[in-house]
Amino acid sequence: MSGWYRGVVKEVLSGDVVTIVSGACALHTQISPEEKNLRQEKRVTLSGLLAPRLNNNNRTSEGEEPVAWESREHLRKKLVGQHVVFKVDATKHLEGGRPPLEFGTVVVNNNENVAVTQVRKGLAKCKELRKGQQQQQQQAEDGNGEVALAAQLRQAEDAARRETLGIWGPSERKAKSVRKVVQEKTEDGGSEALLGRLKDKGWVPAVVESVGNPHVLKVVIPEGDLGQHTACTVF
Repeated sequence: MSGWYRGVVKEVLSGDVVTIVSGACALHTQISPEEKNLRQEKRVTLSGLLAPRLNNNNRTSEGEEPVAWESREHLRKKLVGQHVVFKVDATKHLEGGRPPLEFGTVVVNNNENVAVTQVRKGLAKCKELRKGQQQQQQQAEDGNGEVALAAQLRQAEDAARRETLGIWGPSERKAKSVRKVVQEKTEDGGSEALLGRLKDKGWVPAVVESVGNPHVLKVVIPEGDLGQHTACTVF
């Protein structure tokens, strides 16, 4: 298990990108004792797949692909606050002083590879393999008969395609999955307009996007209660 770390998922940014606080307590018996003192925050892009593009600024749905929100929400509900085991498979260095992209494998519940789960449910697709990688995939079984990650993802995608799940579904269904996002603001930056619309609704379900301070939350009210996804900051 060399190169594997344990941590807790802090945030899910899209259907294939998560933020993990490593060094936090988790259940895995084969992690070396010296790793207990390693504590850092990592943003990990899941290896081997591509999730639909999500517009993370929540100000507009422009450029957002079908099933993107569903993909993000499925991964968020599965992972946020959960203990995971992960490893970094590759690092891509970027220009302009930007932090590098880290691609990795994330496992939850001891043996569930979340990338395979996302692809199997039609919430992401396999990355296209180069010619050399395709040849390697044809020899994907090791001495224990385990199928390599690329082959697992391909099998999962084939099954999702057959069942027309998620991104492989009919165009009409996918079109309905694109959010209508409204950023609630007044001229002074407040949320009076939103509060006025919610005044008589009582408690309204919302998704906490992030926590800026113990008393500041960024939330999204899902489509249905207001007719569109609505982003706001709560003090």
